Amino acid sequence: TNNESEYLALIRGIKLLIKLNLLEAEIFSDSELIVKQVIGAYKIKNNRMKELNASAMSELHKMNRWKITHIRREKNMRADQLSKDGLNTARNL
Repeated sequence: TNNESEYLALIRGIKLLIKLNLLEAEIFSDSELIVKQVIGAYKIKNNRMKELNASAMSELHKMNRWKITHIRREKNMRADQLSKDGLNTARNL
């Protein structure tokens, strides 16, 4: 699902930050669900989403400081376009 994809992208991004020793980050996401789950405002019912959340939180705990913020998709048009371009490229492989 796209929620799983959002989590996988978040996890990959956090792992990259850690690899680069960038241990303080402000993360922006247009997925309100993911942001609210990460900050603990929403309960997680789906087992796969629980696993992905646990993985993201495990990686976040390796960082010194982090903040995650929801940004509306219309305020994030460039990132939205890049994600669509990436999906189209992947489909054509």
